Amino acid sequence: MSAPVEIHLVEMEAHIFPGHDPEFQGSLRKKLEAANVTVHTGATCIAVDERTMQFEEVDDLDYDVLVWAGGVTGQDALSDTTIETNHSRANASSTFETSADRVYAIGDAAFVHPKIEENVFDEQTVWQRIVNPDTENVPPPTAEAAIEAGKQIGNNIARVRSGSEPVDWAYINKGTLVSVGDEVVAHNVIGVPMNTFSGPAARTLKRAVSARWITSISSPKRALTAWNDM
Repeated sequence: MSAPVEIHLVEMEAHIFPGHDPEFQGSLRKKLEAANVTVHTGATCIAVDERTMQFEEVDDLDYDVLVWAGGVTGQDALSDTTIETNHSRANASSTFETSADRVYAIGDAAFVHPKIEENVFDEQTVWQRIVNPDTENVPPPTAEAAIEAGKQIGNNIARVRSGSEPVDWAYINKGTLVSVGDEVVAHNVIGVPMNTFSGPAARTLKRAVSARWITSISSPKRALTAWNDM
């Protein structure tokens, strides 16, 4: 028999996934609570010791294992360079170029400012609050954005080396898929008439996204083999 485990999710804001559509937030919370996760919202952590989390205005919470996922930060090493930064993250243009010659930046090490197109950022104000309240048009820290940025920066470096101009990156939000255990919640998916949904349709959609990625780096056969494990 396995030992009993209590899981507590602590969020400083009034709702989990702060700033998103309330329907999306509610669906995620229901899935978490159905999986026996205790959700604490409006809980501002002021201190953590070896056994306890301490909060403003709410009771302390004892723990055995703490997983901290309190946002994105840059590397201290960047503070010792001449590259323009914001909270130890390099400012990068829509071509991923920084203020330093031949230095490019993406991912958690950078604040990338992609070009804006119509309907590009459906819930961009959310991610501005989460990632950097003072910076406009920063794409969300998602796998989709990371994969797109990785491809584009590789193409741009190749273009510059061949004597061509780099191409601007314009991130387009195609929707959000969030896994909660074996369940999936989908929100604002392009081409789907429902705003937020879960169940078999959402699980199949997430599998299809994963299969497409595996196919792009390996083969359709490999994606098909992995389908039941997704």
